[in-house]
Formats: sequence, C-alpha cells, structure tokens
Amino acid sequence: TYGPTSSGKTFTMFGTRDDLGIIPRTCEYIFKNLNNEYNVKCSFLEIYKEKIRDLLDNKKEKSDLKIRQHSVKGIYVQGIKEKLVYNSEDILSSINEGMSQRVISSTALNNVSSRSHAILTITITQILLDGSEMISKLNMIDLAGSENVSKSEVQGINLVEAQSINK
Repeated sequence: TYGPTSSGKTFTMFGTRDDLGIIPRTCEYIFKNLNNEYNVKCSFLEIYKEKIRDLLDNKKEKSDLKIRQHSVKGIYVQGIKEKLVYNSEDILSSINEGMSQRVISSTALNNVSSRSHAILTITITQILLDGSEMISKLNMIDLAGSENVSKSEVQGINLVEAQSINK
C-alpha cells in the first residue's frame, strides 16, 4: 500500500483482530486451499532509514541485512529468518511478533505512525511427484507514509526518518 501518513495503509494491510486486513484474509485463503503436499514459510522485514532489519529475529545486531541475487533462487535477503508455518494463526502470530519490533513514532498526523516499510513474504513450496519442488513467493508490502513534513510537524530524528521514507 502507498499513500500519505495517516491514510490507513497499515490498517488496510493488517487490520485488527475484529476487522481483518488484506494480509490476514490472504493467509486464511491460502491455508483453506492447500493440502499436505505443500510447505509454507514466512519472513517479515522492515526497511528503516535505508537499512533492512529482520522483524522475526530478536537480535538487535541483525539490523543491516543485504539483498542478493542468485541464478536459481532469484532475489533474496541474505540471512533473513524464515519460519515454517502450519496455519494462518502461525503467520498472524509471526506478524504480531514482528509488529512489536517495527519502528513507530508519534507525529502531528498520527500518534502511531509507521516509520519503516514492512514486507511480509509467504513462501509456498509444493513437493512434486518426481521429488522436485515448485516454489511460489508472495510479497505483501506496507510502505511508510509519504511525508509532508510541514503537516506532520516532524523534527530531529523524525525529520531524518521522513527524509528516508520519502526516498
């Protein structure tokens, strides 16, 4: 999702316990339509001030992961933690864990403004009859709000964040 600060992007993507957003609804749909021939993993990261941080890894020193490209795997984040999940509740639990680590701050427009871009990746691996695998990845992205610094009245570190967000 993309839009200005406080326009409802994070709510649209994640929702609440009583009013599910796009991501929880998608997770429910995926598991409703899969059988035992599939493995599902998820990863959750944020990009904050141009640095990539794994939201499912509690170690603070893992705050600048690198994007790599591989001839077979394609584009990936080196060192990102992938959790094996068995149902939509597992993914939602991972999301809650990651959201508790996501960088937020108060601005004049939103007292819980996301200051980072967040990417939830769901990887579905199908085991084929010949033993090979078919892998599909779904990336769902919640961008931090594009900042109008005069309206959000940010200063100091929040001004630096706003400049990074607008890059």
